Amino acid sequence: MQRFAFLLILVVLTTAALAESEVYISARTDGQDGTGTPADPFNGSTQQKFDGVLAKLGPGTTIHIGAGTFHTKGEASFKLQPNTKVRGAGMEVTKIIQDGTGKVSAIVFAGRADGVEIEDLSIDCGYQNQRVVDGKIKANVAAINLGGSHIAVRRCLVRNYGSPYDAETGENFAVFIGSPDPDNGENLVVEDCIFAGMSPLCAAGASVLTIAGGPPANTLEAGNWARGTVARRNHFTGYHYGCHGVTMSGAQGGIIADNVFEHFMGACVYQDTWPMRDIVIQNNIMSDVNQGIRLAGDNLDMNNFQIRNNILLVNDGYDLKCVEKGVAHTVIPHTFAVGNKIAFKGLKITDGKGLAGDCAYVTSIPSPSSFTYSLVRGGASDTADTAAGGFIQPLDYQGCMCPAPEAIVIFSGGGEKLHPPKNFAIDRNVIKSYSSDDSCRVRSTGILLQNLQHSLVTNNIVVDSGNHRDLLIVSTKGFSSSVICRDNYHPDLTPLMPRDGKLNIIPNGLLDLPLEAGRGIALMPNNGKIRIEATGIGAGATGEASAPTIARQVSPVGPAANHNSPGKPGDYALHSGYLYLYTGDGTAHEWKRIQLVDY
Repeated sequence: MQRFAFLLILVVLTTAALAESEVYISARTDGQDGTGTPADPFNGSTQQKFDGVLAKLGPGTTIHIGAGTFHTKGEASFKLQPNTKVRGAGMEVTKIIQDGTGKVSAIVFAGRADGVEIEDLSIDCGYQNQRVVDGKIKANVAAINLGGSHIAVRRCLVRNYGSPYDAETGENFAVFIGSPDPDNGENLVVEDCIFAGMSPLCAAGASVLTIAGGPPANTLEAGNWARGTVARRNHFTGYHYGCHGVTMSGAQGGIIADNVFEHFMGACVYQDTWPMRDIVIQNNIMSDVNQGIRLAGDNLDMNNFQIRNNILLVNDGYDLKCVEKGVAHTVIPHTFAVGNKIAFKGLKITDGKGLAGDCAYVTSIPSPSSFTYSLVRGGASDTADTAAGGFIQPLDYQGCMCPAPEAIVIFSGGGEKLHPPKNFAIDRNVIKSYSSDDSCRVRSTGILLQNLQHSLVTNNIVVDSGNHRDLLIVSTKGFSSSVICRDNYHPDLTPLMPRDGKLNIIPNGLLDLPLEAGRGIALMPNNGKIRIEATGIGAGATGEASAPTIARQVSPVGPAANHNSPGKPGDYALHSGYLYLYTGDGTAHEWKRIQLVDY
């Protein structure tokens, strides 16, 4: 009996301890404070009450926030303790809005603590609610900033973040999780979240999701790595230029996978700080973006990357519904900001004169799908123009790091020590313009690699944007790239030729041409193209003359219509920018078509 009583007391005490580590908060309407149980939740109906409850909670508490809208001053009122779990009732079911804090830094959930999890809620960072100085908002406003290990953010919707980006407010990170000291920063995960865009009051972009460490060198022994970093199945939309979607810096062993970026005028995946190693970037969709993957390594190392199976659709301008009395209406939300320089193309102008000019400047954004413009920078809005159809070509993005659309760019820059990126595999990516066909209205860069060593570029498909910048392998002074390019194509299956910084075809790229040199054909770089020459009659193994590979020009009608058209060894034909080579044996007929733009 005594043993039974002891066990009963132990069960009661254990149950009480567990109950104390879980609290419930609701937007009560009865005026009662509550005791924090499921049946009697704490009252979080006002900012003071909500923040007051969170400020009193200790480490290891699971906080259940019920349905409703809750107001907070975030970090100005409380910080999350170690092993805290914040769990809402679902996106847009539990809504948290940050009120004015009066602070330069206004973050909803912040703390230096291991084991924090935040799940199933919406966070309105409340940029519009923050302090105003000289008539302008002066604050850096974010949703989450946590330092430590074993941190996870799941199924959260984040909006209205931003910063003026000046010396006082600094760079904005809507969600930041990372390593606060050299021995901490493992298992950092953000998944299944929606980042619905910065505040429309901001003029520029943000590093929306940042997972970072900060090792001083790229060695396995160095501390302060962000180890085991994961960003997957997140959705990013944004109508600002210069954004960074996922920034993963100082990471060892990271995955950026299965994310979707839409109408995102910046780098969807970005890094420029601290060494990086052992990173996989795969299966992401980047739709209507100004920059896809941009990895910069100034004075730091980037080793062991796989970039594969991504779809990158680069911005090629915006289709117009119409222009009415000087207000331009776009088919989809645009990404312009006041001051952007633009050009109107292909319009049917029915009234006014401004649209016939070479360029214009955005003056206001009445809605995400409309804007007004002036013919001169800083001028008054034009109000007389009326037009239909056509599209808009962006000419600059006012402060964006790289206004020309780029899909994949990896480089190491200047400095006393230059660390070339090493061991990259860039494979099976599809790069084209954001359009209903394969045409490019705005020139773009497909893949640009600077100073890469021991790397592969294979099996990629890149639409020709008309400027020979589809695949560039560039070396700066004192360095040479070592990149094998194989089986890369345009959508019509013509080969994608690697070029250098001057747009000349790289000679070692000849290994992948769809014809064979040395058997009656000489291939030589010539002013950015490849010159093809028939070498004439050569001596065979027995000393007898052998027929050249190219011997006789024939009519292109047959091979242009049918690649199995009859022919003879040595036949070739020219037609509409293509060279046709007969590769059959005289009985089984076959012709190979080669686009002459590269030859």
